[in-house]
Amino acid sequence: MSEIDLLKRSSFAWIDLFGADDALMANGFNAWGGIFFLEGRWHAVGGAKG
Repeated sequence: MSEIDLLKRSSFAWIDLFGADDALMANGFNAWGGIFFLEGRWHAVGGAKG
């Protein structure tokens, strides 16, 4: 196995909200997504238009 950087391979521009690489958001035409590092674990949340 080898480690890959999924964010670099993503077609979306991930924005670092606070400059610490622990809260990132991406936005598209019909959806959005966010990943957050909290208390030693990564969490993901997203939504679609409507």
